[in-house]
Order: sequence, then C-alpha cells, then structure tokens
Amino acid sequence: MKRTILCALAILFMTTSCRFTRDLGPAPAPDASSTPAPTPPAARPATESTDPVLNLRYSDEPAARAEALSLDVYPATGADLPVVIFVHGGGWFRGDKSNVDAKPAGFNARGFVFVSVNYRLIPEVDVTRQMQDVARAVAWVKQNIRQYGGDLSRMFLMGHSAGGHLVSLLGTDESYLRAEGLSLADIRGVVSLDTQAYDIYKLMSNLPPAGGEVYREAFGDDPEFWKAMSPQRHVKADKNIPP
Repeated sequence: MKRTILCALAILFMTTSCRFTRDLGPAPAPDASSTPAPTPPAARPATESTDPVLNLRYSDEPAARAEALSLDVYPATGADLPVVIFVHGGGWFRGDKSNVDAKPAGFNARGFVFVSVNYRLIPEVDVTRQMQDVARAVAWVKQNIRQYGGDLSRMFLMGHSAGGHLVSLLGTDESYLRAEGLSLADIRGVVSLDTQAYDIYKLMSNLPPAGGEVYREAFGDDPEFWKAMSPQRHVKADKNIPP
C-alpha cells in the first residue's frame, strides 16, 4: 500500500492532473448479516478553512531572509488527512517555497494537506545546515499539522532537484531527525524527483575539470563529506528506512 501511494504521489507531482486510487477513504459498509462493528471514535473536526496559511515560522535560528525559515500550509477539506511535505529545488543556492505551481491544488483535490518548506541557502549555510532546517520543519509539521486537518502519522516527504537530495538524505540518515526528537518511523515515505544526487561521492568523483560548479560549491573537495552527504551510502538492511 505504501508503494502504491508513493507511486501515485510521484505521478501527481509531475502531472498534477492524474487520477489514482487509494484506500485512504472510509471503509466499505459491512454486510448486513455480519456482526455489527464497534462504533468508531468520533473524527476530529474537519478543517474549517482551505485557504493557504503562509510564512509560518518553524525555527528561531538567524536567517538572512525573513522567510528563509518558514513554511506554507495548504489545507484540504476534511480531517485526519495524509500530509505531503515538499522541499523545493534550486541547486542548494536558490529557489523558494512558492515555486509549487499547481501542486497544492492537485494534492488538496485528492485529500492531502500540502506543506511547502523554505530553508536557508548556500552560501549563507552549508548543506548540513540545510538538512537541519528541513528536519526542523518536519518536526514543526508533526507538532502542528493536526490543526490544519493533517494526520501526523501519515507524513510523506517530497523533493525536487536539490530538494530531492535533501529529503532522500533525511530519509536515510536518521541523525538529522533524531536531533529534532523524531525518527525514520515518523516518515511514511519519500518521493525524490531527482536521483542524480543519490551518490554524491560518485558524482563528485566523476565531475569534469570544467563544469559542475554548483556541485563543487555545495559539496567542496572532501571525499569523506561526499560520502556523508550520499543518501545511497546510508542505506542498510537493518534500518527502518521509509520506502
């Protein structure tokens, strides 16, 4: 089921107009001849407003841009809805949480709360600090998303380009989540729309002498740092890595 949802998330991200089937809605009515099921607990009240809530600050760290450590929440109609936390791309040194196009409307229409996250950019901070920013944003979402109709037990990470690298590393190197009181078990799935940065060590080792300045600016010249920043190199069979 998780893989079905993740595939649907990826397709919806790219098209924002596809249709997919998921069993997140109410269960079918039981057969009349069967033993009546216990009365389920009352659901939390549905979200009263579906207007986006912008520039919610998730960290008190200093930042050059006033909105660098903020996020936008796009609620959907309903309650206890799955949550997509989106991290924008831009080569680690540019981009903004407003670069979402039709994605919020597409996900909202299919019953997802959509959250778009900003993070501090290079050269103000390095990639490890960007990871800390995103982890802190996820912690904020877990603590606050219920008031926007979200289900904190169904949080999915999604990222594009540099954002895809950040969410992939967050979903494999648990140290960033642990620093915020979270674990990999808090993430139901990760959707990365760019796999080039899965192995930073391999990527950096094969950069041509001319070109690749964006990667050199982000990852420097230390092979050990390249390994630490490679999501693929944190994958182990005994880790609770989300799909």
